[in-house]
Amino acid sequence: MFKNIFKLGVAGIVGLSIAMVAKENASADYATNSRNVTPMHQTVLETGWRSSCESNFVIQNLGEEVAKVKITLGKDGKIQDTIQRWDKRGYDLTSILSFSKQLGKTVNIDDVALIENMSKDSRLSFNC
Repeated sequence: MFKNIFKLGVAGIVGLSIAMVAKENASADYATNSRNVTPMHQTVLETGWRSSCESNFVIQNLGEEVAKVKITLGKDGKIQDTIQRWDKRGYDLTSILSFSKQLGKTVNIDDVALIENMSKDSRLSFNC
């Protein structure tokens, strides 16, 4: 008889412990997920505006017309590109710098990219 009562008591304590841990973990997961969400860093470049980036980046044309982009790397590394309306283009900065270096341009592997919106009417979304 005492064995049955003891087993029931232990089972009850174990069950309560599991329920408390599950409740604590559930609330902790919810709080952790809501706190650790980081927003995407996005910059909008108007006509003539520029910004810099020291890592890979994506440029999206937000305008109705074709956008013209000028990317300056180091002292004399320059890239001119066009992006169709609502189109995106991704750039791998390390690859661009390496290729420019192979072409004999004056760039260093730790240079940053200076992105400039050269279009007349288009706005560019820029994610670094």
